[in-house]
Amino acid sequence: MLSEGSFNLNRITFSTLLILASKRGCVQLGRQIHGHVVKFGFMYYVFVGSPLVDMYSKMGMISCARQAFDEFPEKNVVMYNTLITGLMRCGKLEDSKRLFLDMRERDSISWTSMITGFTQNGLDRDAIDFFQRDDTGKSTDGSVYVWKCFNRLRGEEAVKTFSDMQKYGIEPDDFTLGSVISSCANLASIEEGAQFHARALISGLILFITVSNALVTLYGKCGSIEDSHRFFREMRFKDEVTSTALVSGYAKFGKANETIRLFESMLAYGLKPDKVTFIGVLSACSRAGLVEKGNQIFESMIMEHRIVPIQDHYTCMIDLFSRAGRLEEVRNFINKMPFRPDAIGWSTLLSSCRFYGNMDIGKWAAEFLMRERDSISNQPSF
Repeated sequence: MLSEGSFNLNRITFSTLLILASKRGCVQLGRQIHGHVVKFGFMYYVFVGSPLVDMYSKMGMISCARQAFDEFPEKNVVMYNTLITGLMRCGKLEDSKRLFLDMRERDSISWTSMITGFTQNGLDRDAIDFFQRDDTGKSTDGSVYVWKCFNRLRGEEAVKTFSDMQKYGIEPDDFTLGSVISSCANLASIEEGAQFHARALISGLILFITVSNALVTLYGKCGSIEDSHRFFREMRFKDEVTSTALVSGYAKFGKANETIRLFESMLAYGLKPDKVTFIGVLSACSRAGLVEKGNQIFESMIMEHRIVPIQDHYTCMIDLFSRAGRLEEVRNFINKMPFRPDAIGWSTLLSSCRFYGNMDIGKWAAEFLMRERDSISNQPSF
């Protein structure tokens, strides 16, 4: 076709050829088509410019994309959006910003391209700021990416950002609402969490297990364990996360018998406890002085549930034996561990040795505690 001269060529032909070259990743063909675009005077057609810029950017040739963009005397919003997307894809964030600011007019795609680019490059705060500045009417795609940014925020920033987002009338999904309730739980902010509980009821998102689990966690962590359990009972569907949240809540406030009953009920319903569940149960056994029960649960975690203990599990067991004054058993237990306890474990044992007057094991624990602290202090800080 190209060898027959310009008679059969038009802007639709070039646009189609460029799209095909892009899809097939044919760099050489794309360059040839670009040459013919210039040769036959199609540089004045933005309909050709956009697929040309898009082709180069998708092939990772962003400098060629920018050069092609600059060659066109007339540019429309589509061409700008195409290059912005390409620059963002290559991590050229400052170039994208400058190009965006140079635009005389912007549409919702312009804003979405910037928001998407910031999100994909891990700049969540910038994405949210751009979303809030968008004066074209918030697009659905932009909203989706902004909620993804929000879901990576934590603590006070997450709660504040969520509240700011509500001013724009953007409705969260169940995962997002669950995230902000979890942030309230981590902050022990039951007042704000209760407000989001009300929002979940009004919006109907309370029916989603992600939101329900977050609420069980919220009330449990904030000390309203009765509310947590009442909400747990009212839930139509429960999973391992639900039970673990309530187990952890009971364990945190020393309600050992309730923790163990809930754990056993969880097993009876065929739910599989995870590492966090066992930390809660072992902690409850320790506080209640249920040494044999705790030891039995620890063994079942390894043998029946095939869960490899982590440092927190071993610390719970050290606390379990230490509180009961079974210090020789603690020493034997530590000597069988695949790694040494951390400073918390050694401090727990040392405190019990002081209480029970065991100088021998106390000296042994103190020596290892000093080594642990020395190793921590000698670690380089960044």
